[in-house]
Amino acid sequence: MALNVWLSHQPQLPGPSIPWIDKAEHAVFFGILAWLLARAWLPVLSHRPPRDRLVLLITVSLLWAVSDEIHQSFIPGRSADALDVMADMAGAVLVATLCVGTKIKP
Repeated sequence: MALNVWLSHQPQLPGPSIPWIDKAEHAVFFGILAWLLARAWLPVLSHRPPRDRLVLLITVSLLWAVSDEIHQSFIPGRSADALDVMADMAGAVLVATLCVGTKIKP
């Protein structure tokens, strides 16, 4: 999360100017975030139903994604983008679902 804040605070990020590559980066980054959250919380929440665990992971990811975009709106050269939040959530939902819905240990 600290890396995300640092990256979001940069006025411009280096990288290729391939259309939509940033959306894939968002999805991967938030997929990793969901996996880390699952590793931290799912062992403690094993007594809760899978639906509750999934809702928690997705809710925290969504709140972080929205707060990240709000943060970026205050950085010169950056802006908030709803499509970024959607890409963030695509990665987070996919990984959270896999972590909660399978026997694979997060």
